[in-house]
Amino acid sequence: MIVWGGWGDHSVTIVPLDTGGRYDPTNDSWTPTAMTGAPSARSQHTAVWTGSQMVIWGGEAEGLGDFNTGGRYDPASDSWTPTSVTDAPTARAYHTAVWTGSVMVVWGGQGPGYYPDAGGRYDPVTDSWTSTTTAAPAGREQTTAVWSGTEVIVWGGYANGVELDTGGRYDPAADAWTSTLAAGAPSERSGHTAIWTGSLMLVWGGGQFTFDTGAAYAPEQPTTTWYRDTDGDGYGDAAISTTIAGCDGPAGYVRDKTDCDDTNAIIHPDAPEICDGLDDDCNGQIDDDVFGVDEDGDGARNACDNCYSLWNPNQTDFNHNRVGDACDYTDGLIYVDAGDPGYWTWQREHGYTTWNNYRGSLAVLRATGQYTQAPGSNPLAAHDCGLPGNTAWDPEVPGPGEVAFNLVTGISHGVESGLGTNSAGVPRANANPCP
Repeated sequence: MIVWGGWGDHSVTIVPLDTGGRYDPTNDSWTPTAMTGAPSARSQHTAVWTGSQMVIWGGEAEGLGDFNTGGRYDPASDSWTPTSVTDAPTARAYHTAVWTGSVMVVWGGQGPGYYPDAGGRYDPVTDSWTSTTTAAPAGREQTTAVWSGTEVIVWGGYANGVELDTGGRYDPAADAWTSTLAAGAPSERSGHTAIWTGSLMLVWGGGQFTFDTGAAYAPEQPTTTWYRDTDGDGYGDAAISTTIAGCDGPAGYVRDKTDCDDTNAIIHPDAPEICDGLDDDCNGQIDDDVFGVDEDGDGARNACDNCYSLWNPNQTDFNHNRVGDACDYTDGLIYVDAGDPGYWTWQREHGYTTWNNYRGSLAVLRATGQYTQAPGSNPLAAHDCGLPGNTAWDPEVPGPGEVAFNLVTGISHGVESGLGTNSAGVPRANANPCP
């Protein structure tokens, strides 16, 4: 790292310096730069690195005004060579300078009583200057400048008591300026920072009010490809596309190209897969089950089964949440299953701590309408009360032509749930409640 010049404190007065140093980070050591042949002391100048030399130019010193002089420092030989003043830009400070790979471009800054809008290109090989065109942005100081690989891009700055939010792009090969886009630019500011990322200029900070904001500037409109979205679902057809310069695509086109059926808006990569014989989510599988697996053997393939781990051939779904009653523990139904001729099991519906299990005769139900029947009134009537688990034994085997049924209720904080409703939607009466 090479530093040179600037202001220094000589105990009594602050004066500009004509000294510098080279810092070696590997050894954490400093070596002074040569003073012989160095430019006169100054501050607010610029410096660029050419690959073999540091070139400094311009700046100011109190009592001496602004400079249009500079020097080239060769760290290999620790020596200075003055830069030519022939055709050099007018004297100035607070300007910008960038290295293009072959020339140093300086622009802007503050001269004696004015803000120059012209600059110059310095060729260290020939030690010569060429003026830049004056068809440039308004002159300013404390602006930033970056080299994009083809252009110098300047933005922001300060002039005549006003901070600016404008800029320009300078092409040294054509010696021509183009204004930067105004739309979307950050608020006006000076003293900010800017870097080139390889495709964008990023500016940040600065300003009279010390902003903590910035923006990315793209000097060239990117080329973008857009895909036809016939069904308007936000997913395009990879087979129909158009490429444009810019970021705003034509109507009816989107950047996405993953729709497998652009004629059906319910089919796209983010759609839920439903049992409809279609590849709803565009993953290449119809109903997401190419092998036709039916895990619980109830006649509904897993992809079409709303509870593929338990027998539920009717696919009943009381609360229409796409989870079958046999698997749904939050729909208010206590799903009862005859797991074996000797006992009953039921769901542990959420919210209940204990259970009542009622057994009755289908013949009595048909004759009297009683779902809960008094134990002992007929051989098939019984009940189990306050069961902590979800299983009850069923030892009484119905006789020939007899049918027994079970109903289960849940108990929460000592309150028993109802028996639900019959097929007509009428609440079932609990004529013989537990215990």
